[in-house]
Amino acid sequence: MKMHEKLVDLIDDAKSARLDGIPTSAETFYKLAFWFDGTDWKPVTDKQCTWSEFKPFLEEMKTFEAMEQLRDIRNHLLAATDWMAVSDRTMSDKEKEYRQALRDLPKNSPDATIGADGALTGVTFPKEP
Repeated sequence: MKMHEKLVDLIDDAKSARLDGIPTSAETFYKLAFWFDGTDWKPVTDKQCTWSEFKPFLEEMKTFEAMEQLRDIRNHLLAATDWMAVSDRTMSDKEKEYRQALRDLPKNSPDATIGADGALTGVTFPKEP
């Protein structure tokens, strides 16, 4: 479930919802969250959805999104090293270790999250040999 879908679930009578950024506090949540009643976009108020109701879901989504970004980057880096693993070439131990470290990134990055700026944080990428 995406963040705007969660807002629709939490707000009675909402046909749709949107976030114009990633909120980091109650103050920013009420500035960034809007719902659509079928006619107009309206700001979310604390009577419809509180920050404390939405924040746990936001943290869960940031972790999910972080892992998605991490896998995308990892897959790109692995694809860029596929030439190392062609059948007529022998990989060095360092190349094997690098590719294995890339494959293990998701399980070795439990602190991966999305920062307030939308960037992936909490991940240490292995250095290419």
